[in-house]
Amino acid sequence: MSSGYFWPSWKGSANLFASQMMQNRSVEYAYSMAQVAGRHPGAILCLEYGNELDVTTEAANAPEEAVEQWARMVTDAYKRGFKDSGNALPVLVITGTDRAVCHDKFNLGRVDVDLTSVH
Repeated sequence: MSSGYFWPSWKGSANLFASQMMQNRSVEYAYSMAQVAGRHPGAILCLEYGNELDVTTEAANAPEEAVEQWARMVTDAYKRGFKDSGNALPVLVITGTDRAVCHDKFNLGRVDVDLTSVH
């Protein structure tokens, strides 16, 4: 958050959004985190896309389609993992910033979000 980026060493130079390996790892992480969160009765999982993700060099250096695909895949994984945990509550997806809706490299206006907000 507003400081350095602390990527794991195994990431190497792979782009978070454009690399198939990073997309797969992101989906695996999202699914497993949603399963953990979903085990808590009454838990609501909220995803906020924006604020920091939209200003990374990763987003700037990835095709817009790759960022949108990553967001769709990760959102689907969170929803699937939460549901598979036995939690019947919905996953709330929020864009998080006006940049996440308007920024040319990080446009989530076409991703299925529940709320558009400004961080």
